[in-house]
Amino acid sequence: MNLLQHINIDELDKLLSNKSLNDKDLPLPIFRQAATDKGIALTEDSNLPMKAFTNFQIRHFELSDSKKHLPSDTPIKKLLNPQADTSWLAYTSESKIDFDNPQVLKQLGATFDAEKNIIFNTYKLHPNTQSVSQALAKDLQSFVLILSKPQVLENLAIGEAVSMQVNGKISTSATVSWSDIFLGSLGNIANLLPPQQSLKLEIGTSVEADFAISIKDEFSLVIVKIAENQFRVSLKKAINQSFTANLSASIGVSIQNPALLTKALTPIIEGFFDLPESKLKQLGEKIKTDQWLDDAERKAVSMIITRLGLSQGVDIKQIPQQIEAKRKSILEIISQIAQTKVQANFAFEYQRLKTDDAFLQAVFTKQALAQNHANLVTFQLADLLANIANNQEVKVENYLHETKIQQRVSWGMGLDFGKWGRLAGKDNTSTEMAIRENIEQKKQVSFVGTRLYQSQEFKNKVNWGVNFKAQMPNFSFEKTPKAHEFEYGLQILWEQTENETTIEELQQIIDLAVLWGMIDESEFEKYSNDLFGVLENVKNISYSFQLNIEKEAFVLLLPVLSRKINVLIGRGLAGGMNFLSYFDSRKSVGKRAEMYAPLWRTYLEKYKENHDWAELASGYLKDKDADLARYEGAYQRNKTVGEYNLFEGLIYLNPSTATQVESFVAGAELLAKGIGSQLPYEQIVAPSFELMQQFWTQSHHIRSLGFYLLETARNPSINVFDKIGRTLTIKYQAGSEQKIIQLTQA
Repeated sequence: MNLLQHINIDELDKLLSNKSLNDKDLPLPIFRQAATDKGIALTEDSNLPMKAFTNFQIRHFELSDSKKHLPSDTPIKKLLNPQADTSWLAYTSESKIDFDNPQVLKQLGATFDAEKNIIFNTYKLHPNTQSVSQALAKDLQSFVLILSKPQVLENLAIGEAVSMQVNGKISTSATVSWSDIFLGSLGNIANLLPPQQSLKLEIGTSVEADFAISIKDEFSLVIVKIAENQFRVSLKKAINQSFTANLSASIGVSIQNPALLTKALTPIIEGFFDLPESKLKQLGEKIKTDQWLDDAERKAVSMIITRLGLSQGVDIKQIPQQIEAKRKSILEIISQIAQTKVQANFAFEYQRLKTDDAFLQAVFTKQALAQNHANLVTFQLADLLANIANNQEVKVENYLHETKIQQRVSWGMGLDFGKWGRLAGKDNTSTEMAIRENIEQKKQVSFVGTRLYQSQEFKNKVNWGVNFKAQMPNFSFEKTPKAHEFEYGLQILWEQTENETTIEELQQIIDLAVLWGMIDESEFEKYSNDLFGVLENVKNISYSFQLNIEKEAFVLLLPVLSRKINVLIGRGLAGGMNFLSYFDSRKSVGKRAEMYAPLWRTYLEKYKENHDWAELASGYLKDKDADLARYEGAYQRNKTVGEYNLFEGLIYLNPSTATQVESFVAGAELLAKGIGSQLPYEQIVAPSFELMQQFWTQSHHIRSLGFYLLETARNPSINVFDKIGRTLTIKYQAGSEQKIIQLTQA
């Protein structure tokens, strides 16, 4: 495309007085052409028949000189490599596109908004000693745009680039396993059960759903020639032209084949009624036709009535109708859970992208670029991903925080040691801050702070961690965002793997499930026996306990967490002690919490004093449980006997427990103050995480933290227990198949 017919190079030459690119007094910009009534035709070397360039300027561009940068230059900064004695001329057009045929966008499948300005940039490399007029004449004679045909883009020199910024919508797809979807969300279905009833879901890893996902935002597409046969292509968030932007409102999610919901419905129905689907149908038919029910069938009907929350005196004829009504309710909830969960977790990953991070970045050969150019410039992401996923001519460098394109995903579905545990070492703290700006330099901030610990305990691997997130759903109205503009959440994970299990080890697992509200204590024996029957002879068992505290529950819990209430925290530390099957007072979460709470309260109040904690425990327990009192007193005689099970032993192993509790409370207090007083986020978000995570370093502390949070959530004045996701996921190998069991409580 020749632009010399639109720009008088002779007048420019006189104006610039034969200046070279290294002259310090070059005007900024070198040239600007105001909006014209008639656009410049791009048809001759573009795939899109249109006119543009209604507002055009030329700038001398150096990476080191930010004064010469425009907001639309942000995506290019990390992609251009400075070369000695060279710099770029940047050609920028901010245009409303005028299409010769208004239907062309639909025909091409383009997903950008042509009614809004599109910003084009072309960066041409020149020696600093070259005169400006010579450089301009060369560039304008055969001008290259990102919309130019691929064979024209090949004329770019190595180190040159083209870009476009649009307001548009990109679409992609993903396959997500239902076990990931239900992680932390199974309680939405369990809440249909009567109180203290648990829901057990058995589902295979192959049970999945396909989702179509779209996001509407400001995007930049950049193409840089990095070698003779290589182009780096980067799709990034752009500096947003809007003053406000609600991310969740911009993301659309739909299930691609709603009929496949029934794949997830069957195991849910079986878990809900604790009966096989075939048995439910058989009972329903017998009831409808007034057939005789034997004792086992009557017992099953009685259980169905209990699970439905009905009186045992209900007319049995109502049962089939009630089952069908519950089936419809569950199907609606499954659909809602799926779309809400995928939307929230995609948004979580998307918001972690900084302004200069790539959503998608890959190196294309010139042949691959030619094949995919149309999809790139029309932002047809789904087709593009399908074309390049296994293409040897394309090397994917980044796709939504991953280094390869994966159809099966688990975006932010939970705190995951595969995803978050990539730091070196076994005790890790990491923070991640992503900041995005709009055209007014107002910020939208995302913060994720993670504390992980990975260990080997005897023959088992045990990991635990806490993930604290603070994300702004909108751009701030002020230059510096305030703490109250964020939405906060907390995820707590305990993960344990075993090659095989024993009944004693399984009871430890069930105890933690009771502690973290995944099953009711009254069901301890039932699940110990039922699960041991399933897991007794299988291999490679993993248990994953997860608590998800999202924004609504977190904000109501925070006022209590920000106060050092020793009675409540002491009860949490008591409940978090290890399960011991040989003491009645230690094999029940409730009894354990009741028995040891006064001891831990005393410790929190008097930890600075010199006490014999074993003697204190033995004396206090003597009249309550003589055997347990003797066991606690044994620590005085032998400091190494089962110390991780003993009151003083835990104090000895974790000598900073009290100060770490105080640090956690101080962090919560700082966060509550920052939100209430609308303080700048830099003073609040990361510092509060640094304080709180001091209490997330020991296994006893993590167990206690989960119990403390749930006990607080049960308080009638707060009442958010049912809003906290509580899921135990058990994975095991049965022959050649991996199976999954998930548990939660109403």
